[in-house]
Amino acid sequence: PCALFLGQELEDMPVLNLASHVRQSAGPDFPILLISEADWAQLEYRATRAGVNAFVPCPLFKSRLLDTLAKLTESGREHEDDSVADIADYSRRHVLLVEDNELNQEIALEMLSCNGVHAEVADNGAMALEKFQASPEGYYDLIFMDVQMPVMNGYEATMHIRTLPRADAEKVWIVAMTANAFVEDIRTAREAGMNEHLAKPVSMERLQEILHRQLKETDENHSMEEKG
Repeated sequence: PCALFLGQELEDMPVLNLASHVRQSAGPDFPILLISEADWAQLEYRATRAGVNAFVPCPLFKSRLLDTLAKLTESGREHEDDSVADIADYSRRHVLLVEDNELNQEIALEMLSCNGVHAEVADNGAMALEKFQASPEGYYDLIFMDVQMPVMNGYEATMHIRTLPRADAEKVWIVAMTANAFVEDIRTAREAGMNEHLAKPVSMERLQEILHRQLKETDENHSMEEKG
């Protein structure tokens, strides 16, 4: 196996005991991930001492699980190295930043600009919905959606977008941006129709991972369509 995924509850032994046994047997480089609804802050010290490399909160976002696993494998590290060199021309891609705080807008736009991305801005969920409805189908490749906003919050805006009668309403990648990273917040984001969760303050590394994965894939799809 290339990695061990551990749930919090096991019938025959404490999960951290199992992690410790596996770490001793498999050596220091074998990836061990803990997948749990528990508060990581309370588990971190004991878990890392037991040999756990990383924590993935429940409910699961598939993208987060894959990103975490990629970081712990050699292929994942090579992918990350490539991603920095691969910050290609994203200027043709259309990204919508939904954020009501002016300072947060400026910071996010600067981070996106450093990665070659020119984003449009909506000050709240209602404006984001209006912009999406007014755009041509397939126009937006990625939406970074703040959660706590006046007029219409990010959850509501996402649910409205997902129910629009157009093909891209279900496909557009929507990333929740929030300082709340508890299990219930991640679950609410997923239930609202969001694809991913980006914790505030935003990490440049995490932002680059999302941009590289989603915009590169979009570029490849566009290239295939043009060739077809």
